[in-house]
Amino acid sequence: MTEKDNQKHYYRFGTFTELGKQFRRWWNEFNKAQRAKKVFLEKIGAEEYTPEEQVYDTGVQTVTFPRDKQVDERIWRCVRTETDGTKEYVPNVMRRTGYMVLPRKGFRPSDTATRVYDKRLFAWPEAAVQYTLKEWAKIAGVSLTGDEQTDRQRVNEAMQHSTFAHYTDFYHPDYDPADPERQDKRTRTPWWAREAVRIEVQRVSLPKVRLSSYYRMLQAQQPAVGMDAHGVQSVQEVSPIFFEWAGKFYCTCSRSCQHPDIEEISAEGFSAKMVVAREAEEIGKREERGS
Repeated sequence: MTEKDNQKHYYRFGTFTELGKQFRRWWNEFNKAQRAKKVFLEKIGAEEYTPEEQVYDTGVQTVTFPRDKQVDERIWRCVRTETDGTKEYVPNVMRRTGYMVLPRKGFRPSDTATRVYDKRLFAWPEAAVQYTLKEWAKIAGVSLTGDEQTDRQRVNEAMQHSTFAHYTDFYHPDYDPADPERQDKRTRTPWWAREAVRIEVQRVSLPKVRLSSYYRMLQAQQPAVGMDAHGVQSVQEVSPIFFEWAGKFYCTCSRSCQHPDIEEISAEGFSAKMVVAREAEEIGKREERGS
């Protein structure tokens, strides 16, 4: 059975409808993410990769290299070996997370060579639970009295109007800048440790288009929860297929969709249009090569 045979719903909608315009923007972002991923894999010399979401081709979780390539295991860490001997790698780095108090309203911190900030900002009630009272008191510059209620009130008063950015710091396990034994400024971090961090920062910063955004756009209903062979609740999701033909977008979805611009069609009708669209695409490519 093919992936398409597993789809439950087949849809089409006009390219100039409200949904069509929204889908065009979404597709452009999808293509942008795909191009960025391709460039990243070419730069590191990877042959294959596994996506971050197994039912949808987005992000890069692990990579594999050609069998004849010598992998520098100072830079790369093997996390899995397949039955055929293929090894899956991730950059050989560790990570540490934290929260930064923004110095003023509207300030947006920029990523650095070793630190990546979340795009979302946090208010005090969300950030407060991330550190202990003692840690927040140090950040806020509040002297502790020893009375927890009083100290908590003073920290809350100092931080309640602040905005916070969540960040992730990356470092090589052999060269942790926070390690007291590594504080000697004369000890230079070797290139391979810097390279591992550089690659990991690039990997986590790749643009991603999540399957959840596809569902929201089509106003997909929540899926029915079934049971697998072991009696565990499961939801079967399948990567969508989509293409454009003759002024309409065609797409599949594992869930029933309720957007008013959408029209459900048969699996046979979807397949027929997809064949025509792909044939036209191949003809266009041949003509381009011939020119």
